[in-house]
Amino acid sequence: NMMTATATAKGVSAAFDQYNDLKNKYGDAGLYDFRAGTLLRVARALDEDKHGDDALAVLKQSKTLFPQSADVAAALGGALVQAGDVPGGKAELERALSIDPNNMGAKMGLDRLNHPPAAPPKP
Repeated sequence: NMMTATATAKGVSAAFDQYNDLKNKYGDAGLYDFRAGTLLRVARALDEDKHGDDALAVLKQSKTLFPQSADVAAALGGALVQAGDVPGGKAELERALSIDPNNMGAKMGLDRLNHPPAAPPKP
């Protein structure tokens, strides 16, 4: 993905500059996919490449572009929890469910928070 490459090479704000520039030029032409799912794929790719901070920045920016996307809220919630902000993450996961009560990502994230795996028994 072009945005992932730009984010990795030049940073997240450069990637969003590129996104906005392309959206302004080609908006409805169908050449690029400007929907939330594209940004979620960028965040996932960055996270898999061990760029967790950049992935989190992409998700925060995605929230401003797609405030009513339950998938963005769920992904942001999961990323916040992973980054150590459990209250912030839980709030985003709950926000995802308020937008879409059937959002599986949010349900699974909250389930993991509310029922953490049991610690292995001490030998």
